[in-house]
Amino acid sequence: MKHLKLVLVFLLAFTAVAEAQDLTISADIKPRYEYRHGFNTLAPKNANPAQFVSQRTRFISFYKSDLVNVKIAVQNVRVWGDVPTLNKSDKYIKFHEAWAEFPVKDKIYLKLGRQEIVYDNHRFFGNVEWTQQARSHDAALIKFLPNDKHRLDVGFALNADNEDMFETFYSNIAGYKTMQYVWYHGKFLDDALNLSFYAVNTGIQYQDTTNNTLWIDNMQTVGPLFVYKKNALKLEGWAFYQTGKRNKANVGAYDVSLNAYYTIKERFTIGAGGELLSGKAMNDTTADVKSFAPLFGTNHKFNGWMDQFYVNNHF
Repeated sequence: MKHLKLVLVFLLAFTAVAEAQDLTISADIKPRYEYRHGFNTLAPKNANPAQFVSQRTRFISFYKSDLVNVKIAVQNVRVWGDVPTLNKSDKYIKFHEAWAEFPVKDKIYLKLGRQEIVYDNHRFFGNVEWTQQARSHDAALIKFLPNDKHRLDVGFALNADNEDMFETFYSNIAGYKTMQYVWYHGKFLDDALNLSFYAVNTGIQYQDTTNNTLWIDNMQTVGPLFVYKKNALKLEGWAFYQTGKRNKANVGAYDVSLNAYYTIKERFTIGAGGELLSGKAMNDTTADVKSFAPLFGTNHKFNGWMDQFYVNNHF
């Protein structure tokens, strides 16, 4: 009976703390059946389709107070049947998010840790939520919010494989060795126009095994993105340009788009638009990189059945 009282006291105390400090706990369970025959690659002749069920199980805790916000999201992504029914360990658990955010000065906030980086329509920075695992980054983010009309984010990332004693080659498993970016967002024309500007630098590390040298080539992506909405009309567009180096080759690529939507009696929306991404001709033998790299965008949302070229194969 004494132990029961102690447990009840603990639960009551925990509940009181949770309510006072605003602790939210939630879960996300997403099983998905898929039938694949030619997705992401052309189907070989006489190849049978693949069928499976994948599942994401995510446990999310979010703590909010005046001093600090903390989010921890632990997830397990698996395919049904990929472990024995008597399995006693699970290697598929990972932290999707684990970050803390706190104010460092009036209207300036610092966010540190594993986090999703998502901006605007997900064209360049998205969490790719359609995938079961989704995307997140290990990064430091400084947010400046002077008012409800303007916002400026400055982000930094530095990746390594291990806690080494000396410099070693990074496998670029995260897609980059270093990243720095600036994102500005402003509202104009009585909030009818939302305008963003991106300036992103991504550095990939390379290795010359013949003389055992390491170097980092940096590529820059810059450009605006806008959304204009007035009554039933919505216009959306962007123009990104990439320059810099990739494996000692010069980069020169672009992505431009313009889309228009019109809503009829709040029930139906019709739209028309186009997007042009630069590429490289088959007979172009130069080493220059001319294909635009979407990098961290949710590509399927925009390029649909072009996934064969824009999912891990944009070059």
